[in-house]
This record gives sequence, C-alpha cells and structure tokens, in this order.
Amino acid sequence: MSQALIIAETINNNIRHIQFNRPKYKNALTEQMYQDLTQFLLDAEQDSNIHVIMITGDENDFCAGNDLNDFINNPPTNTQASAFIFLLTLNRLSKPLIAGVSGSAIGIGTTMLLHCDYVIAAKESVFKMPFVSLGCTPEGGSSLILPMLIGQRKSAQLLMLGENFNENQAQDFDIINQVCNTGECLQSTLDIAKKMARQPPASIQAAKQIMKANIVNQIEQTILGEGELFIQRLQSPEAKEAITACIEKRQPNFN
Repeated sequence: MSQALIIAETINNNIRHIQFNRPKYKNALTEQMYQDLTQFLLDAEQDSNIHVIMITGDENDFCAGNDLNDFINNPPTNTQASAFIFLLTLNRLSKPLIAGVSGSAIGIGTTMLLHCDYVIAAKESVFKMPFVSLGCTPEGGSSLILPMLIGQRKSAQLLMLGENFNENQAQDFDIINQVCNTGECLQSTLDIAKKMARQPPASIQAAKQIMKANIVNQIEQTILGEGELFIQRLQSPEAKEAITACIEKRQPNFN
C-alpha cells in the first residue's frame, strides 16, 4: 500500500492537523497532493466540530514548492488547475488557519503562509519565492498581499530577486508571527492551535471575516490574474530554460 503524501488527523476533537508527508522530496507538491490538500481543507471547513486548521511539514522541510518533474508533466493550463483551486480555497477559509514551518519553505511553500492567520517558524528555516528566477511570475496573491504588508520596495526585493531569507527576516517581513527553537515547531504550533481552539468558534470566525472583508474578493481576483500570467510565462523559452536548468542543477542561459 502506498504511503499517504498528505495526512489529516483530528487533535483534541476540534483541531484538524494537515501534514505534508513526502520527506524524501522535501514535501514538494504534486498535482494529486494539491487535490488532497484542498479536499482536507474543505472537509475541515465543513465539520462543525473543527475550530482550527493547522498545517505542518516535518522538522527538516515544510514544503519545497512544486515538484518540478511533476509540474513539467502536469503543467497548469488554466486557472481551474489544482494548485490555483488550493490557493483560492485558502483565501476563502472561514476558520483560523495556523502553520508551523521548519526547514525549507519554497515557492508556494512561502506564499501559502500569506493566507494563514498565525505562522510559527523554527530557527534555521529558509524561505524563498523563486518565481521570477524560474521564468514565471508571483502567485498565490503574493503580488497584492506582500506590498500591503511590507511595501513595494521590500516586495520587489523578495519577488524579483527570489533570494533566500531566514526566519528572522520572515518575521520582519510580517510573513510569520514567532520563532521557536529547532525541534519544537510541531509542539509550538499545536500550543497556539489549542489556544485558538479555546476561543468562541463563531466569534473567532466573525473576527476573521471582518478583517478580510475588504480584501478577500481582491485577493481572489489577484490569484486568478496572477494565474493567467503564470500560465502564459510557463510556456515561454525563459521558463523552459530556467526550469530545465534547475532540474539539471546548472546555471540557466538566457542569451
């Protein structure tokens, strides 16, 4: 029997823990994993007993973004592709969403954090949004949400250079809430999830709703607009060379 690449379990009757379970590939996401993630999120959203949703990877990696080999074989052709449906689902969640990051959070591994209500990262975590470096464009609403959080110049630094940044920088950029010690990410995330789960569930959902009321539709339209441009860029010679070079572990040649 094949091992589940996404695991969902209920903790304390009211916390749904969704965990990436592909450690050999740094929890890089495949088409099927996006579908499973979306379904687990919708199941938690519709379960009246669940008050909080919690997403984690393992102690070595949170999520290394898209599995590039799977991505080449199953490229998105429209904004109904599984990756975009996953992002749209994140944006529309009414229940508190908490993430615990340990190790690498690359590409969508970082942009999904922008949709969380609380994010914890362990020391020595690494974040990166290499969309431009791969010949593509930002996704996940990041082109809207990041400038709202940190302004145009710092957003350009992160999205246009696509360089690594650490947990302390991620906190300065308002991408995460707090830093925990290495090896304590799961417990620290669970501690916050338990605190939120003790809050009145209807009240905390109402608080989330009014905080997002003015931007939820805007974020959705941004995700769709980004998606259309992302798909166009994916067909470009630049993207094909950049992704091939990444898989072949060499420097791309854009001349």
